[in-house]
Amino acid sequence: MRFNAVPNGTTIDVAPGTYAEALTVTTGAKSFTVRGVGGPAATIVDAVGKNAPALTVYGTTGSVVFSGITFRRGAPAAAAGGGFVITNASPSFFNCIVQWPLSVQFGRTS
Repeated sequence: MRFNAVPNGTTIDVAPGTYAEALTVTTGAKSFTVRGVGGPAATIVDAVGKNAPALTVYGTTGSVVFSGITFRRGAPAAAAGGGFVITNASPSFFNCIVQWPLSVQFGRTS
């Protein structure tokens, strides 16, 4: 799922459920919030089988906020990432959980 068409300042309320998704954010200067309305125990993004990180955020200068979401699984390191890939961006995370990432590399490129 991509967020490129989201209007600036939007809050996206995500209903409780488990979503088989790999999220990608490349919105430039747009600001928005993605909020799990049932909290992280009830709102899960599971990237199993996607061969991609659960979340990729690239080149955003706006305020991108994730709240109340569990991010689960992701691609192996050979497929660029693991749980998250964040490049040239500074998203914020509040009340989020990261479960079972296949690799974690902080401050490294491979």
